[in-house]
Amino acid sequence: MSTGTETSFQDLIQSAEEAFNEKDFEKTVEIMNQARKCLPDSAQDDEIERIHYTLGFCFNELDKPTEANPHLKKALRLAEKNEHEAGQARAFEQLGSAAYRKNDHRSALAYFRAALAVYRKLDDKAGLARTLRDLGSIQSDLAQDGEAETNFEEAKGLFKELDDLEGQMACITNVGLLHYRKGGPQASVKVYEKSFDDDGINHYLLLNNAGFLKLVVHEYPEARAFLEKAEADLKDRGAMDDNAALLYLNLAVVEALEKSFEEAMGHLDEAKKYFDEYPDGRAVELILCANGPEVKENGFEPFLVVEDAHKDGVIAMNKAAVIARQDEKRVDEAIALAEEALGHNRDMAYPYYGLGWLYMRKGDSQKATTYFKRAAGLDSQNEAIRKALQTVNPYIDQKVGRNEPCPCGSGKKFKKCHGKA
Repeated sequence: MSTGTETSFQDLIQSAEEAFNEKDFEKTVEIMNQARKCLPDSAQDDEIERIHYTLGFCFNELDKPTEANPHLKKALRLAEKNEHEAGQARAFEQLGSAAYRKNDHRSALAYFRAALAVYRKLDDKAGLARTLRDLGSIQSDLAQDGEAETNFEEAKGLFKELDDLEGQMACITNVGLLHYRKGGPQASVKVYEKSFDDDGINHYLLLNNAGFLKLVVHEYPEARAFLEKAEADLKDRGAMDDNAALLYLNLAVVEALEKSFEEAMGHLDEAKKYFDEYPDGRAVELILCANGPEVKENGFEPFLVVEDAHKDGVIAMNKAAVIARQDEKRVDEAIALAEEALGHNRDMAYPYYGLGWLYMRKGDSQKATTYFKRAAGLDSQNEAIRKALQTVNPYIDQKVGRNEPCPCGSGKKFKKCHGKA
C-alpha cells in the first residue's frame, strides 16, 4: 500500500514530466526540486538518477551549465554503479554539452567521446547522431575541419535514417560553414547544391542560405532563383519563424539591387511581420546602402553585413536605402527613416554608415564625413567603413595642424575645411 509521501512524490514526478515534455524547463526544475524534498525511503537508484539527469538537462537548456554539472555527475555515478549503460551515455552527452557551454573544449571532447563509445556499443542511432554532430561543432571551433566534416557527414547519414530533417539540415549547414572558411561563398554554395541533388532536401532554410551566399558575391539572378524556391517552400510548409524574416530581407535586397523597388518594399513589409513575431532571433542580416556610382568606381559593396542588429532598425535602414535609390528627391524621407534605425542601434556602426551614404546622396559631404567617422569609431576594423571615410574625406588621416592650410588646396585653414568634421 502506498503512503501519502510516495503518492505525492509520484504526482510531482508526473507533473515534472509533463512540464519537461512541454519544454518548460524552469517549471520542470521547480517541480523536480520539490520531488527531491519528499523523496521516499523506498526510492530506487534509477528514480534518483532520472531526477538528477533531468535537472542537469534542464539547467543546460536554461544555459546554466555550472548548475547542471553536479546533477549530471551524480546521475553518472548512479548509472555506473548500477551498470546502466544508457544512463551513462546520456550523462556523458549532457556533461559534454555543459562543458561546451562553458567553453571548456577539452573536457567537452572527452565527455562526447565517452558518450560516443557507449552509444556505439548500444547501437543507439539517435544518440550517435546527436553526439557526432556536437563533436563536429567543437572540432569546427578548434579548426579541426577534417575531423569535423567526417563527423557531420556520419551524423547526417544517421539523421537521414531516423527521418530527422532538422538534424540533417544542421549538419549540412555546418559543412557549408567549413567549406566557406576554406573556399569562400562559392565553395559553401556547392555544399548546398550537393544536398539539393543528393539528399533531396529543398528546404527553405538551406535554399535561403544558398541565395544569401550568391547575393554576397553579386550573382543576383542566381540568388533570386534560390530565394524564390525558398519562398515557395516556406509557403508550402506554412512555416512561421525568424528564418522566414531573413528570407524576405534577402529577397528585398535582391529586388532593390535589380531596381524592382516596389517589390523590395513589399518584401521588407513581410520581413517585418516575421521579425515582430520573433524579435530576439540571432542572425546575420544584410543592410542595403544608398551608395550609387561609388560602388562601381571604388569597389564598394552595395550592402553591409551585420550580426544581431535590432530588427526594427534593420527594416528601417533597408527601407531608407530603397527609397533613396528609387527617388533622389526623397532623400530627406530616407534620412528620417535612417535616424529611426539609429535610435534602435546607437552602439552599432551600420546606422551611421548608412546615414553617411544618404548624406553623400544629398551632397552634404561634411555630414557624411561625420557619420562615417562615427561608424569607424564603432567598427574600426571594417574595411568598407574605412574606405568610405577616405573617399569622402581623403585628408582625414593626414597629420595637419588645425590652423594650417588644408591640403586640398582650397586656401582655407584645415579646421575650416576638411578638418571641420
